[in-house]
Amino acid sequence: MIKKLSNPFVLLYFLILPLIYTTYIIVDFKTNYDSSSIKYSLLMVIIVYVFIVGLINIIKKKNRLICLLYILAFILTAISDYYLLIKDDYSPLSLTTFNLAHILYAVIIYLSSKLMNKKWLIIGKSLILVIGLIVLIITKEIFNMLICTYALNLLNNMIDSLILFIKTKEGFALFLLIGFILFIGCDICVALSNLDLFLDETKSIYDIELLAECIIWIFYGPSQFFISLSINRGDNNEKESV
Repeated sequence: MIKKLSNPFVLLYFLILPLIYTTYIIVDFKTNYDSSSIKYSLLMVIIVYVFIVGLINIIKKKNRLICLLYILAFILTAISDYYLLIKDDYSPLSLTTFNLAHILYAVIIYLSSKLMNKKWLIIGKSLILVIGLIVLIITKEIFNMLICTYALNLLNNMIDSLILFIKTKEGFALFLLIGFILFIGCDICVALSNLDLFLDETKSIYDIELLAECIIWIFYGPSQFFISLSINRGDNNEKESV
């Protein structure tokens, strides 16, 4: 049974942030203003929420390791977004921190229930590393390796969060699953917005890129929001996560 969001602080966050974000998206569609700093500020609200909830749980000795990993994962995400959004810098550093964040999410998934066989975490990440090294050897570009491992880590986390939800039927697992699905939707839009790097730019390609750029944030902001909600879980996971 999926538990309801009963904590008043969590409920307020659950109701208010989507309203603010939806309003922003509507305004953003109707203006040509470069709103990267506003987007980053909204993500900072999510990170602050994760930090507060995580710190409270750590003090209360509830899921301490998992909460610490959440905080670290969102800090790494913030670093990536700073380079991608504010500096418009698609450097290896931004992809490296994103990769590290998704590795931490993978650890969180496998610490969340004894029903998850941890040997698959090692097997999965080892396989992703091997594929990444093969891409590096073939292309001789570390950027290509990082993109490949990032995409595989994200897909792997989505599949694992689905397995976690099927096995536990817990609300936090559902939030993780929704978050990773939206994350994938965002990255598909990012790929579509850069089609001109691979294809001759025609009017159709331009229209696809323009549409993709418009809807990236419909996926990305909510993905971080749902992942942040998954930090809330019952006391029953403490023994499984330490």
